[in-house]
Amino acid sequence: MRDIGTWMKYFSKQGPYKTEGGRNRDCRRIGELNAYCEKHQLQKPIGNQLGYSLARVKADTGAHMDTRHMQPAPFIWHKKSQFPVYAFSSQASGLFAKCASFDELMTHEGLGAYKDSSNTKLFSADQEICAKKTVSPNQLALAALLHSPFPCFPIIGPRNDKQMQDSLAAATINLEEKEIAQLFSHWA
Repeated sequence: MRDIGTWMKYFSKQGPYKTEGGRNRDCRRIGELNAYCEKHQLQKPIGNQLGYSLARVKADTGAHMDTRHMQPAPFIWHKKSQFPVYAFSSQASGLFAKCASFDELMTHEGLGAYKDSSNTKLFSADQEICAKKTVSPNQLALAALLHSPFPCFPIIGPRNDKQMQDSLAAATINLEEKEIAQLFSHWA
C-alpha cells in the first residue's frame, strides 16, 4: 500500500491528475489503501471502476479476466462503505436486449459468462419493467445503476447519436422501491 499511496501523492503534486480511482481493485485492497492513506495523511482513492450491469457474470468462468465484475461480496462492501463505483456499462445493447424470450436467453450464443441462475430471474423482471415503463433494456440497466444503494457513476460508450440519446434518457427514469428491489435482489 505504501507504494500505491506514495505514487498517488507524487502524481497529484506533479499535476498530471488530481485524484486517483482504482480500476479492477479488490475491495479488501481498497480498504487497506484507504486505511494506509488515512494513517499517513495521503489522499484516498475516490472510486472503483469495474464491470457492473444488471446481469451478473459468473465468478468462476474466467471470462473477462482483465476486468473485475461486480459480485455479491463487493456489492455488499460498496453498499456498507458507500465507496463510489465508476461502472463500465457497455453500449452493446446488452444481453437482455438481444433476447425476446427466456428460451432465447438460455440458448443465446453470447450467454457464456452470464449463464447464472440469478440472471434468469432478472430477465423476467427486466422485461416486465421495460414494458411497464416503455423503456429499452439499456435504459433500464443504466437507470438501475443510478439507483444503486451506493454512489454509482455509469461510464457509457455510445458509438452513435442514437445510442447517446438512448443512454441519456436513462437519467429521467424513476424506479419504484419494488422495482429497485427486483432489479437488485440477486446481489443480496
